[in-house]
Formats: sequence, C-alpha cells, structure tokens
Amino acid sequence: MKLLPAALLILPGVAIGGYFIGRTMYNIEAGGNVVTVKGLTERGVEADKAYWKIEYLVTGGDKAEIPSLYDKSEIDQIQIVAFLLENGLDEKIFHPR
Repeated sequence: MKLLPAALLILPGVAIGGYFIGRTMYNIEAGGNVVTVKGLTERGVEADKAYWKIEYLVTGGDKAEIPSLYDKSEIDQIQIVAFLLENGLDEKIFHPR
C-alpha cells in the first residue's frame, strides 16, 4: 500500500511516454515513402524508384601518375560495386559508368 501513491505518480508519465513513442514510430513509417510535390496541385505520391549519383575522386600531382590514376579509379569502381552487391542491391538496377 505504501507504493500506491508513487505508482499513481509514475503511471501518467509512462502512459504519455508510450503515446509519444508510438506516435513517432507511426510517423516514421507513414512518412518514409511519400514525396510532396508542389505546383498547381498538391498530392502525396508513393516513391517506387530512387536515383543515386555516387561520385568519387582520384587525384594526383604529376602527369606521369595519370595511367596509375585510371587503374586506381577502376579498382575503386569495382570496390563500390562489390559493396553495393554485398548490401543487397541487385546488379540489374544500377549502371556504373
């Protein structure tokens, strides 16, 4: 019986905290696949495609390094493609240049 007043004080805090956590989880899930486009009309559109441009840079300080920089660039591209494949991207959906 001594814990009843303390429990009555803690209960609203736990309930309110649960509400805000649940609301945040819902907003994260609901807002993840919607893009808002403004123009003459406004509407939400579900995203089914995304285009990523991945850039990387290889630098050198001498003209004599240029052939080795091309080789380094090709190695970097192979490593990037391998990373994407290892993390679940399908090889059919991206096009390295």
